[in-house]
Amino acid sequence: MPQSLYRFIWQSSWHQQIWLVLLTLIVAPMTMIPLELQRRIVDDAIQDQDLRYLFLLCGTYLLVLLLQGGLKYILNVYRGGLVERTSRGNCAPTPSPYWCTSH
Repeated sequence: MPQSLYRFIWQSSWHQQIWLVLLTLIVAPMTMIPLELQRRIVDDAIQDQDLRYLFLLCGTYLLVLLLQGGLKYILNVYRGGLVERTSRGNCAPTPSPYWCTSH
């Protein structure tokens, strides 16, 4: 077993860690898109009283929120699975089956 916890995590799950970073880099900037859409809804569509443009922006806003929520969910489930697999791989044999299930 490696001397450092970080080294153990990297050695046991480097491939998944890279996917986790890439997914995070996709999800993080997506927080700006709804803010920009809200600004455009208020400044452009409502001020110009263009109902068609308002529905287009609101529909886009809804799709972006659903996509962003779905990607956040996938990110959290993937992260949780990665933590679970890594912690099970680090578990030492114990006398009680309730301490570790990596037998």
